[in-house]
Amino acid sequence: QYRLKDDPKVREAQSRVMHVISLSQLQTIMLDDDDLVERSVLMCFVTPGDVEKLAEDELVFPYPFAGMSTQKIWWEDLLQTVQVKFNRGSELSRFFNVPSGEEL
Repeated sequence: QYRLKDDPKVREAQSRVMHVISLSQLQTIMLDDDDLVERSVLMCFVTPGDVEKLAEDELVFPYPFAGMSTQKIWWEDLLQTVQVKFNRGSELSRFFNVPSGEEL
């Protein structure tokens, strides 16, 4: 049975996701020397287990927004894909007003 998550392009996109655990790490990735955003960000917050599995297996995050585009442009030049895994509220989840793990 064909599963989109097994497609080589999906696997490549998923291998390029940055896994971020703190706000300072995200700032290091996204801000230049003048503290200005260098590119857009596509972020997915997941809790371990069912939500994480749904994001990776069914939604196939971040496909097609990572790797090489069909126009032969590296997505990462324009858009950084980020996944944040958390159990309970964190500095990063609170910054983006994401409900804590107990509320999901």
